[in-house]
This record gives sequence, C-alpha cells and structure tokens, in this order.
Amino acid sequence: MQFPSPNDFYTAKILRYHADLKRLTKQIARISLARLVSFIAMAGFGIYSLYGDYYAANGVPHIGLNIGLLISSAAFILLVTIHARLFGAKERIESLHRVNDEELRALQGDRAHIPHGGEFLSDTSLPTSQAYSLDLDIFGHASLFQRMNRTGTALGYKRLAEWLTTPLTRKEEIDARQRMIQELSAATSFREEWQSAKRERNMSLGEHEGLRVWLQKENLFSTHLALSAVIWILPVITLICAGVAFWNVFNDVENSPWTKLVWGCMIVQFLFFALFLRRITTEAALLKRVAGLLGVYVRLFRILREHGVSASSSGAVPFHEPELASMVAVSDRAWKSIRELASAMNYFEMGQSMVGAVLLNGTVFWHLHCVRILEQWRNRHGQEVEEWFDVLARMDALCSMAGFVFNNPTYIQPLVHESDDFVFRASGLAHPFLDGGEAVRNTITLDKTMGALVVITGANMAGKSTFLRAIGINAVLALVGLPVCASSFEVSVCEVLTSMRASDSLEKQESYFYAELKRLQFIVERLRNGHRALVILDEILRGTNSADKKSGTVGLLQQLISLPTLAVIATHDTEIGALETEYPALVRNYCFEGEIQQGELSFDYTLRRGVAHNKNATFLMQQMGIVREELSANFSSRKA
Repeated sequence: MQFPSPNDFYTAKILRYHADLKRLTKQIARISLARLVSFIAMAGFGIYSLYGDYYAANGVPHIGLNIGLLISSAAFILLVTIHARLFGAKERIESLHRVNDEELRALQGDRAHIPHGGEFLSDTSLPTSQAYSLDLDIFGHASLFQRMNRTGTALGYKRLAEWLTTPLTRKEEIDARQRMIQELSAATSFREEWQSAKRERNMSLGEHEGLRVWLQKENLFSTHLALSAVIWILPVITLICAGVAFWNVFNDVENSPWTKLVWGCMIVQFLFFALFLRRITTEAALLKRVAGLLGVYVRLFRILREHGVSASSSGAVPFHEPELASMVAVSDRAWKSIRELASAMNYFEMGQSMVGAVLLNGTVFWHLHCVRILEQWRNRHGQEVEEWFDVLARMDALCSMAGFVFNNPTYIQPLVHESDDFVFRASGLAHPFLDGGEAVRNTITLDKTMGALVVITGANMAGKSTFLRAIGINAVLALVGLPVCASSFEVSVCEVLTSMRASDSLEKQESYFYAELKRLQFIVERLRNGHRALVILDEILRGTNSADKKSGTVGLLQQLISLPTLAVIATHDTEIGALETEYPALVRNYCFEGEIQQGELSFDYTLRRGVAHNKNATFLMQQMGIVREELSANFSSRKA
C-alpha cells in the first residue's frame, strides 16, 4: 500500500481527528442537555406521583404520571449510557490525535517529549559497556533510540534498547525481522492504536518487577492447608447465626442468644483474620502498585487480539508473518486471563475501606477469599506470564522500529550475506541523522578484492568522523533488521566494534588513554577469538606523542590485517597512508579535503581516493582570533 509522505499522512490524520473531536464535543453537549431535561422530567413526574391523589382529583390521570415517570427514567438511563460511550470515544480520539501530533512534531525535530534512553549508556544489564552505543549515538539526546522509540511499556523500552545494541547473528533472523517490520510499517491503524494505549502513564520497570515479584510469591493456601476449610466453615456459621438473629428480631423474640452468637463469631473471625493481616496488607500494597500497569497490559493485548482474531469482522488485515500471528494467538489467551486477574484485584479493592473491611472480613473473610482467588489464578497462569510479557516487549519494540521505517520512506532494505566472503559495500551512503537535502552521499567498498582495511585521512571538520558514524550506524541498522540510509547496501553478518569516543573515568580511576587501550584490547581479543567484525576506529591513541601514536597505529592496523575483519580508520596522520604501499592488496587510502580560497574555508564532504594534503587547524585558529597571524608566521620562519 502506498502512503503519502509521513508529514502529509500525520497532518491529514490530525485534521481528521480534530474534526471528529469537534463533532463529538457538540454531540456530548447536546446529549448533556437532553440528559438534564430528562432528569428534570423524571424528578417532576416523580414528585407528581407522590401526590398522585391530589392531581387525580384535579383531572390529571394517575397512570399518565406513572407512564411519564417510566419514559423519562428510561430516557435518562439511555442518555447516560450514550453520554458515557461518546465520552469514551472522545478520549480515544484525543489519544489518537496526540499520537499523530507527537509524530509530526518529531518529524519537525521536536523530540523533547520522547525518552532518549541515556540511562542505558551506563546500564550494565545491556551489552553496551564495550560496544558501540556511545560512539554511534545509539542512546542520549537526538540519538537513534530517541528517533525510533515509541514504546508504551517499560518492557518494550528495554527490549528496543537490547535489540539496538545486539545485532542478530543469523541471516534467517534478520530476514524474519525485516519482514515483520515491513508488515507492521504498513499497519498504520494498528500501530496508532498501540501507541495510544499508553495515554499519559509514565513507564516504570519497577511496577513490572513488582508484578513479577507477586507472581513468584509463595501461596498462602498451599502452606496452610486447613485454611481453605476454615474460611468457608466460619462464615457459614456466622451467616446462619445472623439469619436466625434477624428472624428473631423480625418476630419480636425477646432475649434471643443468637445476636450474642453473631458477635462472638465475628470476633473469632477477626482474631483469625488478624493472623494473616500482615500478608494481606503486603498483598494489597503490591496489587495497588501494579493495578494501573495491568490496565495498560489488558488494553495492549486487546488491541493485538482484535487485530488478529476480529480482523475479518472489523475490516482489518490480519498479520501474515508466522511470528506476528503467533503473538496474536498468545494475546487472545493473555487478554482473557489478565482480565480475570484485574477483576480479582477489583474485588480485593472493594474491601479496602474501613466499613468494607470490618463488615466483609468480619462475616465472610472477604480478603482471604480474594487472596485464594488470586492464588488460584497464579497457579493456573503463572507459568504463562513470562511468555505474555515477552510478546508485549517484542511487539512494543517492533512497532517502534516499524514507525521508524514508515517515517523514513527513502531508506532501502539492505542485502545481508551469511557466506564466507566478508563484504561491506555501500553506495549513496549518508548518516541517517542528517536531513536528506543536507547529506552528501558517498560510496565505499570493503572486501578481499577492493581492500579489507580503509585508511581515511583529512583535515579537521572535513567529515571523517561523520562518515565513520554513517558506516557504523547503517551497519547496525542493517544487522538488527532495519532499512538503511543509502542507495545500495550490502553487508555480511558480523559484529560492529568501534573505538571513537573513549573517555576517562574518575570512578574507575582510568585515564582517557587507558580507557582507549582497554577498548582496543577488547576489539583485538574478540577478533582473535574468531568473531568476524566490522571495526571502526577514529583518531586512535590521541593520548601519546606523534611518533608513538604513529608506530602504535601502524602496529594495530598490521594486527587487524591478519584477523577476520573489515576495518575503517580515520586519522590526521597522513603517514599512515604508507600502509597501502606495504599491503597493496589489503589497504586502500581515501580522504576528505578542505579548501581555503580567498580567506574562506570550504568542504564538499566527498570521499576521494588517496591521501589528504590540506590542513586547516592554524587557519581556523587565526580566523577565530585564538592566535595572531603575524606571530604564527614569525614562528614558522624561525622554525625554517
């Protein structure tokens, strides 16, 4: 299905929902007025009915008043129902309007409302500490994660982060994810509903962990086998005594002992209930924390279920990909079961008031029965819950990826290899963060015939680092199953290893140089252990002198040449280009040049063969007034 541009698509949706909201607002206003009129009529007829004899004596038929009361009451109930339905529809349209408005704002560069995942840069539970997350701007402000993230659950939020930091290792997995993302990308109505399910709730992994803790709790009724009998026998005795006591009161029986028996039974129940009060209080606190979360889960499972199970009746197109279809099947079971759990939690909540707690627990052990029902649910479905959570996390992450694909229609599907030939070929390659009109596209090939190691030299600000990040982030996109920002793109299944932004750490007492050495050590060890990797290095060994830096860089590149890798390194040291002469079959030199013409510095950001010759650091410092031109010239002449 062909869609208009994302900007036009979201704009049209916003206009449509705005019109729907205006229409619903008018309808709600009319229904509210009609409801008020019907209530006044109902009250009026009710008052008249109380004085029916008086009005009948004055010629007003009594049956007419009753009929009027019946009709006005029925109309009021009907209008209340219609009002509630219209208000629910208005809330839904407002949610959908907000989803499209946020998407349009994101397309225009306003992403402040989207969580950026910066916390994952220091999260040791994700494989980021020795990977490419910081180097390639996977997380943080204006990152890939922030551009892609539309998750509505904490589970999906973390799953998306895991996927972006863990490239797939088999071509079949990449192909399957590509197909799922493409299918979801076209399912705009489904993704829209899915995103709207979150509403204004803040995501919290703590809430979910609370639910997981509750699911793993030891069952009270399993450890106290006699409890099941007691919570039925004592309430039956209490209710029988209460029934006899009421009968005696109704029949004016004096000095009945049954009333004392009722109070005695209630006291016994309260004392017995007190034995488990701590457990019930803990259960209540835990359930209160996760009640809202379950509401979101129920809604998400219902949306997924309706898209598959009810697709034929609703006119929607069911999912064709087997994995998506299996998620629908799981969601059908999960939706029904979690609704049962939510209902049981509502029953628990009913007895939380002071009056309810005294009356219900003192007569029928209300909260203990609620605990029993919840434990029965846990026994029946506890083993399935992790599968349900996994479905939610996967679908949430997939919808975010699919939205990213929809919002970037010019991206192309990469060709991913799993053969022994290790290749990386890209033409028309650009960084996905650059606007399409601004980006200068370049072509690069790394393989056994064109060179497995590319050395890129160039002046400051000429575009070396941006190009390296374009290679890295597009490789990551391809290897996690997403389209890439290129005209053509071909890559073998591999790891992506980078060393571009090593930083010092006071906490770990590591200098910048030592941190960089550790990163390089990690890369070399991965390659020596047989892992095939695309290695990207940007101006390594900056923390040492020029001669040491050159010899260290050459030594590392010679090491990489002997290992299963394709590598790209950017450097200011043009002498590194001599490696092409030493290894003509393996090394290729490329460069970015800048030109100074009539006192102006310009760049064309075009990748060329060869070694860069132009430099611009001194010129830029002079232009910015950091150094004086005459002093720089005097120093140069003295040096000469």
